[in-house]
Amino acid sequence: SIGAWAFEESDKLQSVVIEGNVPAIPEGCFIYLSSLTSVTLPASVREIGIDAFNQCKTGLLTLPASLEVIGERAFSNNGITQLTIPNKVTTIGNSAFSANDIETIDLPASLTSLSGVAFEWKSAKTIICRAVNVPQVVTTQNNPTPFNNAISSDCVLKVPAESLSEYQAAWGSYFNTIEAIE
Repeated sequence: SIGAWAFEESDKLQSVVIEGNVPAIPEGCFIYLSSLTSVTLPASVREIGIDAFNQCKTGLLTLPASLEVIGERAFSNNGITQLTIPNKVTTIGNSAFSANDIETIDLPASLTSLSGVAFEWKSAKTIICRAVNVPQVVTTQNNPTPFNNAISSDCVLKVPAESLSEYQAAWGSYFNTIEAIE
């Protein structure tokens, strides 16, 4: 295991390769390491904790297929422009990917809970949500509006055809266009 805040003061750390059977990257583990540009996580990681990589500069990010939970601000302000979220992820926390310019967001079928401010929605052009059941949208007192700025960016939400009407009823006020995945 790795302890919370383990590398908080390691401001010269540029690259990390974690090997072995590590189930979680804990809270604040690599927070504020602006020199950290390369991260390799083992296939055993199921959870990435709150602020784990907040304000690092990982850029391109590959998440392990075993991942299930992405905590609050886990990858906030990382310079990420492309992202694939693994098929086992069920929860994406508040501001998990905020302050990143990701144009296409592909959410897996396993998703059950999504923070309304998990992403910088105004950067998004296309959001694909593969979950047949509309994920619960979690809001906070400081961020009461889900999908903040999604409409202003004219992004398109694509969802499973069999759930189109459910998404339109639940998320229709946040997106100008909701259509079936082709």
